[in-house]
Amino acid sequence: MLRKTALILLALFLPGFALADDLKVELRDRAMSGQGKPALILVANKPVLQAAVDLTGPAGKRLYLRSGRMEAGARKELEIDAPIGRSTWRGNLEVQFADGTSGEMALSFSVYVSAGLTLVPPKREDVDRRAGTVRFRIQGGKPSHCEYSVTFDGKPERSGVTRFGADARDGDYVTVTWPSHGDDDVVLRIRLVCHDTEGFYSPTLEIYPWEAPIAHDDVVFDTGKWDIKDEEKPKLDAAYEAIAEGIRRYGKVLEREIKLYIVGHTDTVGDAASNKVLSLRRAEAIARYFRRKGVTIPILYTGFGEERPLVPTPDETDEPRNRRAEYIISVEDPVPARWQKL
Repeated sequence: MLRKTALILLALFLPGFALADDLKVELRDRAMSGQGKPALILVANKPVLQAAVDLTGPAGKRLYLRSGRMEAGARKELEIDAPIGRSTWRGNLEVQFADGTSGEMALSFSVYVSAGLTLVPPKREDVDRRAGTVRFRIQGGKPSHCEYSVTFDGKPERSGVTRFGADARDGDYVTVTWPSHGDDDVVLRIRLVCHDTEGFYSPTLEIYPWEAPIAHDDVVFDTGKWDIKDEEKPKLDAAYEAIAEGIRRYGKVLEREIKLYIVGHTDTVGDAASNKVLSLRRAEAIARYFRRKGVTIPILYTGFGEERPLVPTPDETDEPRNRRAEYIISVEDPVPARWQKL
């Protein structure tokens, strides 16, 4: 995106002929690839039979542009098929007017075509809430600065601008910094709009580096089973109340849809493949219980089996602390996984 269209008056004409009085030439010197092109803009102050432009650009590329007939007061755009980046063009403009006069103008100018400024979303570990920083990559232009706004849980929003040095380059990692409130900051959302040195700016990038784990007592399942026993349901009922409170609290703060994630784990007793299936089925059973109980937000679930033990153990070790589940409220996936939607 570009904040405004740049029009530059070109006033290079041959001595002895006031072509600029009869035909004004403007230059739109910047454009976004796929959304337009740079252009010479001809403004006729008297009728024109034909205007012809002969240009030479990078790598000897030649362009021949023609206007056709123009009445007095008419405007004609001659688009320049320029490559991505900045390029220099030189050439000549010849004009034949309806009254039989003619003239020519030497042209020399540069234009810039942006590929589109792109912000590569950061990983969760690239957000440091205590230091008040986020590190990410900008592609498509030489970075100039980024505007940010940071939303916290229970604390005032921070907004401002981080500017980059002259040595910043297209594709570089940059760091945006905001003033933190303290070590206990909970960052709910970061909004970024970044600009390049040519005046283009990116679409808004929203980052949600937050998640709310729900404290709970783990359901005890029979060996190899995923049916929820009646005596275990009070544990899920208590967890449901905590989930409902989290939905009420964060649903009002965030404009994006929040989700409930259920993650199942097992100990190392049994083979890994069976344990993965078992953990998935148990996570699904818990998810379905919460849905029947009244959770209306999207619920996603997955099972890691014995892959991510809370307590590392040898194989075939009966460890109750590893037979667990996680309940997490978040906007984005809390961990990379093959999430299944209920």
